[in-house]
Amino acid sequence: MFWMTIYFFVTFSCVLAAISSFVFLFRRLRIKIVWQFLCYAALLFLPFVPYAVVAAQTAMYRVEMLPDVRASSIYWGSPGEKYFVFRILNITPSRAKVYVVTSCEGGMGTDRENDKVGMLITLKHTSKGWKFANYDAAWSDCGSAEGNTFPPYPEAREF
Repeated sequence: MFWMTIYFFVTFSCVLAAISSFVFLFRRLRIKIVWQFLCYAALLFLPFVPYAVVAAQTAMYRVEMLPDVRASSIYWGSPGEKYFVFRILNITPSRAKVYVVTSCEGGMGTDRENDKVGMLITLKHTSKGWKFANYDAAWSDCGSAEGNTFPPYPEAREF
């Protein structure tokens, strides 16, 4: 949540700086108020574009990729684990990066019931479908983890 706050603070600061410079430019060029409003609205929604892209990719490809991600859990976790968060961060015709939050493998950690781990899973596309390629721990309640996932997501109980 800390990094999400930093992200929004920095991007909205940049947006407000751009708006203040556009105010001066719009007044000098005498652009109509409707176009001014549309430019301001586009700038205000600019920080949410990465989230919209990930949400659109997840909505489009979740049904296709969820069974393959579950099948790949043999390599990075326990098969049959429940996914609390499932996001498709990046997808190309040959590779896909999927972010999942699941329970810790084998109940490791201090709270065996509630500890979770965030995983970044890389899948490659073959003629037989999506196959596991690699995984990284983005964060973990179960021990140490390296790396970070962008954009950050709060917890959600969607699966």
